[in-house]
Amino acid sequence: MKQKKEHKGMALITILLMMVILVMLTVSLITVNSNNLLYTLNYNSRVSALMAAESGVAYAIYELQNRSDWDNGMQTFTKHTDTGKFTIKFEDKAILPKDRTSVYYSINNLNDDGNAVGYRGTEIYPHTLDLIVTGQTGSTVRRIRVVLGRDNISEGGRCSGTAKVNAAKFIIQRATTAKDQHQGGSFHSNYRNSVDPNDPSIKSTISTDVQAFGGVISGCGGLNIPVYDANSGTQLRPNVEPKPIPDINIQALVSSKSGVNPAPGGTYRLTQTTAGGNFELLDAGGNPVTIPFTYIDQATGELVFTKDVYFGNDVRFEFPMKDNHYGTAGIRLEKTNGVYPSLYINGSSTSADSFLAFGRVQGNGSIYSTGGTKFLMQTDLVASQDTGIELLSEGDININLPASRLSTINLNLLGAVLTHGNLNATVLDPNDPVNNPSLALPAGSEWPNDWVEQAYNNLVPSVPAPSATPTTVNIPSSGISMTAPDGKTIEFIPDGRASILAGQTNGQIVASTATLTINANGTYTFGGTANFVHIYYNGLKCDQDTANSWVTNGTTIGNGTGDLHLNYWQHTTPISIGHYVTRNFFGSNPSAFSSCVYNTLVDYEQSLGGSPAPSPSPVVSVSGDIYSPDIIIKGALVVTDPNNLNGLGPINTHAGNINIDLVSPKDKGDFTIVHSRDYEKLLASPEIRSKIVVNTWEELR
Repeated sequence: MKQKKEHKGMALITILLMMVILVMLTVSLITVNSNNLLYTLNYNSRVSALMAAESGVAYAIYELQNRSDWDNGMQTFTKHTDTGKFTIKFEDKAILPKDRTSVYYSINNLNDDGNAVGYRGTEIYPHTLDLIVTGQTGSTVRRIRVVLGRDNISEGGRCSGTAKVNAAKFIIQRATTAKDQHQGGSFHSNYRNSVDPNDPSIKSTISTDVQAFGGVISGCGGLNIPVYDANSGTQLRPNVEPKPIPDINIQALVSSKSGVNPAPGGTYRLTQTTAGGNFELLDAGGNPVTIPFTYIDQATGELVFTKDVYFGNDVRFEFPMKDNHYGTAGIRLEKTNGVYPSLYINGSSTSADSFLAFGRVQGNGSIYSTGGTKFLMQTDLVASQDTGIELLSEGDININLPASRLSTINLNLLGAVLTHGNLNATVLDPNDPVNNPSLALPAGSEWPNDWVEQAYNNLVPSVPAPSATPTTVNIPSSGISMTAPDGKTIEFIPDGRASILAGQTNGQIVASTATLTINANGTYTFGGTANFVHIYYNGLKCDQDTANSWVTNGTTIGNGTGDLHLNYWQHTTPISIGHYVTRNFFGSNPSAFSSCVYNTLVDYEQSLGGSPAPSPSPVVSVSGDIYSPDIIIKGALVVTDPNNLNGLGPINTHAGNINIDLVSPKDKGDFTIVHSRDYEKLLASPEIRSKIVVNTWEELR
């Protein structure tokens, strides 16, 4: 009995121990579950607070996309979300950091060019926003700091199609700063031929020297760049991935301005009807017209815009004149009372020249065209320093640059240029029947064929000689001597030979007589018995040197005629170099010698007396070879097919391509692109509203 009682005691102890263990397990499970629940609740709060902060970032981007100066008046801004609330507080960047009232604040520097100081003294770069968003759920707080900026490109040039350059030099560089002296520039094409991946995205001729100063030239397809500065560290990167190109709705931008100082499209002629007279603005029918907020600068022959103007259709500007204003006549966009004027052209189609100017275009402002854009003169578009011109064109941009027969003309296109068509840059051929202002202007208003030299080389225009009496002058066999404008002597000697061969001497001349007819239109014609008339300059005969020129019977000499003959006398001098007179007295320019002969005849006629004759008609033919101009685009160049931004779609020859052909009979010009951070100002424009993107992202602890 005693043993049974002892066993019963042991059972009770065991049960009690088991109960203690179970209680302990239960308490442990309850504690663990409570901790897990608290951890879960805390984790959910942290996630919810972070989501609230992220909502604040998204909301700020939305607001800034529509209004870049959105900052809620530098006040605290709070908004509730599904997971809590977020708070954004903006501080005035003009206040010193030590005087700011908040620890966590945002600074809006999107619209400014200078640096600012933000959170904990960090530097905020131009056209960015330092944003701090506080998200809160219950008592849990999470903070996100992001730097926002505009979606842009980092290259001097980017296109969705092909880039073909035929020039003396293709220079790609970036503007240096005090902190960064590296000139290395970049250029990229998104073009890739799906059939042939190695089809060149970028192509230059073997005679084009490509220089990028240690930068990168890349394309989604192949690269055909035979000559480049590899020794400077420049890299060629073919078959890379596409790079983003800003997508800008030019049509919507122009349409939104339809109520701003509207003016009809059509032809506008800033006309000078008499020499020394005032300019007046006429339509194609000769009727006086006005354009809102414009005036005429009578000293330069410019139509000056002082405020925005919206043209409802294609617009064409012409500048007929009687005085030498060829280098200045054109359009000027003039900053007035702090306002930069813009021209908005609602063109008829992208294939039309919706904006066409037969004169210079310059100033500080903007040009937006829903069609094509064409320039036929020097174009100074300034967008890189003072919010200058931003040139946006839905259709092609055609730049036909003037070229001189006397010297190279350097032309600058300063500012960011964007087109949804092609960019075509060519040398203006003075003989072109369409692009040459000599022929494109109305009959009777044509510019003279030497307008480029008059405008850029200070060439004094030749004055048509008066019609003298007698109108025909006899030239004896001994010839007639005249004094040239430079003081040298020019002799005209008749020659009765049936033919003249290069290298023959003066002693072989067959004595004969000739005539010089002074025509009523200011030109001169040689005739008479002689088959040829020799022209001796400075007493140099053909048996003394290679100095002889000649004209055949019936030749007419006028202002702007071609060379006086097609061959040159030669002894040991190669024909390709030209004869002695042009090489040693006229800079190897036969047309300059021809002009000297013409002006000598003008002076001779005026010495005979007589009444004034009418001005001669402009001569179509231009004598002498022309020098190609140089082009500099400083800012950035974006040429894109808006329906194929990445360049991987079907090939489109009508959009996204760059075609540069700066070649003339005399030489080649240079094509230069200089990338500048000032280009970001274009994309920061509230009118363009390129995308706000996140540059950096961090969570503040």
